[in-house]
Amino acid sequence: MTTPPLSKRAKKAIATGAMLFAVAQLALEMDLFSNDPFRRRLTKDGTLPRDQLHKSDGHQTISRRNRLLYVHVPKTGGTTMEHSMLFDDAREHHLLGGHHPIADMMGNAYERRLTRMVKTAHI
Repeated sequence: MTTPPLSKRAKKAIATGAMLFAVAQLALEMDLFSNDPFRRRLTKDGTLPRDQLHKSDGHQTISRRNRLLYVHVPKTGGTTMEHSMLFDDAREHHLLGGHHPIADMMGNAYERRLTRMVKTAHI
């Protein structure tokens, strides 16, 4: 008894699932997650110590006092937002500026205590 042929969609889903599984398995085997520089400095609850939080932000527009993460989209008035009083606390610790993809800004979100922040952008 022969089975009916798979649709293109089903074949694609199977291939994607197999690829994701292989990548995850490879990452675990290579121990990529434990070599993360942020993980080496975590507190007992799995987050960065307070003195390391602003250092982890780089030049990104993140206000910890106002719990606000601003994604600066080019040509939308983002520089005005960066210079606003909303980000005075961030400017005390580092320079602000640049266009950072949300994926980069949210990297290590839990450890950097970004999960409960409001994420916003102008479009």
